[in-house]
Amino acid sequence: YLMNGFGEKTLVLKADADATVTLEADVDGWGTWVKAGAYALKAGVERTVELPAAFAAYWARVRADRACTATAQFSYR
Repeated sequence: YLMNGFGEKTLVLKADADATVTLEADVDGWGTWVKAGAYALKAGVERTVELPAAFAAYWARVRADRACTATAQFSYR
C-alpha cells in the first residue's frame, strides 16, 4: 500500500481469530522493510490505529502471526 506523501493516516484492523498483526514499512522504495508496529487483535473486534504524523513510507504491508482472515484498511485525511 503506497504511503508516501499523504497527511494524517489511520489503520483499521480486524481478524476472525485472535492474532497479532505486524505493520511493516518499506522506507526507501527499494524493498528495505522495517517493523513499524505490532497490534494484538481479538477475534471479531475492530482496532483503529492513528499513525504518527511523521510516519512515512513508500509502501506498507501487514502480516498476521497465524492463519486467519484479516483486513487492514488505510485511510488518509
